[in-house]
Amino acid sequence: MKNLVLSGVVIAANLIFAAAAASQEQDHWLQIATYPRLDEAQRAARELRGTVDRLEIHQTARGRFAVAAGRYTRAEAQQVRQRLLRDGIVSEFSSITSGRHFRRLVQSSAGTRAMQRDTTGEEYGDGEKLAAQTALRWLGDYQGAVDGKIGPQSRAAIRAYQSRRGLPETGALSRHQFNQLIQLYNRDIEISGMQRMEFDSAGISAEIPTGLLELDRIDAPFIYLNPTPGNRTQLIFVSLSGNSLAFETLYGIFENLEFIPASGERLFAGNRFRISAADETIVAEADVRLIEDRIKGYLFVWHPDNSELMLRIHRALSGSFSESSEATLPLVTTASDNSADPLFAGLEIPQPLSRHSGFFIDALGTVATSGLDADSCSHIYLLPDQEMSVAAVDPVRGITLLTPHSQQSPLAFAKFSAKPPSKGAAISVSGYSFGGELGAPSQTYGTMIGKDPASDSERHLLRADIFPGDIGGAVLDRNGAVAGILTTQPQNGRSLPQGLHPFSPSAAISRLALGTGIVSSYSFSRTEPDRIDLNRAASDITVLIECY
Repeated sequence: MKNLVLSGVVIAANLIFAAAAASQEQDHWLQIATYPRLDEAQRAARELRGTVDRLEIHQTARGRFAVAAGRYTRAEAQQVRQRLLRDGIVSEFSSITSGRHFRRLVQSSAGTRAMQRDTTGEEYGDGEKLAAQTALRWLGDYQGAVDGKIGPQSRAAIRAYQSRRGLPETGALSRHQFNQLIQLYNRDIEISGMQRMEFDSAGISAEIPTGLLELDRIDAPFIYLNPTPGNRTQLIFVSLSGNSLAFETLYGIFENLEFIPASGERLFAGNRFRISAADETIVAEADVRLIEDRIKGYLFVWHPDNSELMLRIHRALSGSFSESSEATLPLVTTASDNSADPLFAGLEIPQPLSRHSGFFIDALGTVATSGLDADSCSHIYLLPDQEMSVAAVDPVRGITLLTPHSQQSPLAFAKFSAKPPSKGAAISVSGYSFGGELGAPSQTYGTMIGKDPASDSERHLLRADIFPGDIGGAVLDRNGAVAGILTTQPQNGRSLPQGLHPFSPSAAISRLALGTGIVSSYSFSRTEPDRIDLNRAASDITVLIECY
C-alpha cells in the first residue's frame, strides 16, 4: 500500500459519515466508477485529475474501490454529472450517491476543501480530522466512530497518545504532532499492507496484512496464509460446519498444539473460545466462534521481535473478522500433509480413540466411568477442555476413577443410593448414547433385573435399550439417587440375552473412591421427582470423556 502524502491525499478511515437528512447540505457524491483493485482506481483518478475536482477513492462495503467526486448538495452533484456527461468525461454508469455504502476513505484531494479552524488553534480540514482519528484508532487510543468530529472521545484519545510519547497532555495536536502521528500510521500501513479480504468459499472476511502474508493453500477446513520473505508471521482461518461437540473438539486441538506456549490465557465459552499465549520465540492468538451450526475463526502467530506493530495488526484483524456468508469449507477427516509448514504440522483434526460417558462423584470434579482402556490413551479429556488423569481402577467391576488436572466446580455430583433397587423397579441410565452428537446426555428408561447369578463380582443386571455410548453412565433409581455405573459386557465369553446389560452397584464405586481419599455422599430421599426434574438432575452430573 502506497504511503500517502499529507499535502495531496489523506489516510484510510473506517467509517465515513452517513448522509444528513436535508438535501441542501453537502451530503452527496458523484460516483464515477468502481474497480476491484486499488491500483486500478488510482490510475483512473490520475487520468481524471485536472478535469474533475474533489476526487476521492472510497472502499465500499463489498470491498471494491469507488472513484467519486464530492461532497456536493444533490443539486450540485446533478449539475456536475450533466456537465461531465456532456463532455464525455464520465459514462452513463456514473451515479449520484449518499455514500452510505462507503466504508473507508482511501484517498482524497483534500486540498481543495475549505480549511476549518479547530479549537487547537491549528487549521485542519475534514480529511485531516478523519486521518487523525483513523491513526489514533489504529494505535489503539481511539475506539469511537471515524467521523471527522473532534469531540471529548477524540480529545481523550489524543491525550492518551501524547502520554505514551511523553508529550504534554493537551488533548489537541500541534501541526508537528499531527505530522508525526500520520507518518507513524503510514509507516505501519506500508509495512503491513492491511487490506480487507473475503474468502467466499469459507464465508469469512477480515483485514489482513498482505505485506506480510500471502495465500498458500486451502486445505479444508483450514485456509493457510504463509509469510512473505523476511518475516515469521503465519495466519490460519478455520471454517466448517459443526455442532457444539465439534466446537469443543476443535478447542482441544488448538489448546494442545505443540507450538503454542503452555502459559497464557485460554478462555472457553459455549459459543466462543480464545487463546492468547506467548514466550520468547512465538506469540499466538486464536479466536474461534460457533455461529449456529458453523464454526469460524482464526489462529494468528508471529515472532515477538516486532510485537508492538504485530499487536496493532492483530487488533485490526480481530476487530474486522466477520462472517460474510453461511458458506463453510468441507471438513476433512483424514490427516493433511503439512510437512511444508513445520510450524503447523499436526494441525489436522485428530479423531478420538474412544468416547465414554461418566459422571461426577464429588465437588472437586472426580469422575467415575467404565470401558476406558487407560493404557491406550496418551491423553484423556473431559469435554470441553479439562484434561484428566487416572486415579484408580477396579478391573474386576469395570470401574475407573478420573481426577482433573485442575480443580473443577461441577453443577452437581452423584448422591449414591444405599442399596440397589429391588427387582422390577424402574431405573434410568444417563449417558451420551450417540457419542455426544446430540450435544447433551440422553436418559434411557428401563427396569431392574437383580444380581447377575453367573457373576463372581457384585455385577447386577438391568433391562433397557442401551447404546455403546451409554457405557460408563450413571444408573439412577426412581428417586434420582445413583444406584450404580453401566459397564461393558462380560469378557469371559458369556453373552447376555438381548436387552440385558450389566452394571456395578454404587457400593463398588464408593469403596474404590474411599481408597483414593474420597468419601461418597448418599441420598436417603423417598421423594420421587417428576421425569423433567429427574432428567435435569441426571444431566447435571453426566459428562462426556474422550481418549486420545
